Amino acid sequence: MRALVSMEIAFYCPVLPHRFRSPSGRLRTSYLPLFTNYLFMYSNGYDRYRALKTNLISKTIEVSDGLQLANDLRQIQRLAQTGRPLSIEANLQPGCKVRIKSGPLVGVEGIVTKKQGTEFLFVAVNFLQQGAVIKLEDDQVHPVF
Repeated sequence: MRALVSMEIAFYCPVLPHRFRSPSGRLRTSYLPLFTNYLFMYSNGYDRYRALKTNLISKTIEVSDGLQLANDLRQIQRLAQTGRPLSIEANLQPGCKVRIKSGPLVGVEGIVTKKQGTEFLFVAVNFLQQGAVIKLEDDQVHPVF
């Protein structure tokens, strides 16, 4: 990512803090990509070529619906900004599509899923066929039709 920054190529990579203790006991924080092996780049053919030439990117995939991808990524960013734990979901699951009515996630749309009796909101990045889940707390949801 540093190479793209130095080349002034626009990109987005959602990262989450990962906290751990070093062998000496100090608390350390590293930032890991939410979607392993994916970086989102908005570029022309020349910037694409320059990025590939770094040998840090193995291939690119053209996006057919850029507006949908941008909307999906905005929602993922809002989930990440809450500071709540996120986990990755590797496949889309059928369920009730909802929109958050109140709280810090107001307006975010996703699918309600249950795991071990706990409700989660699944927000998809349809282009990747992946998404992130966040535990629903006191946020109110209403169905989207």
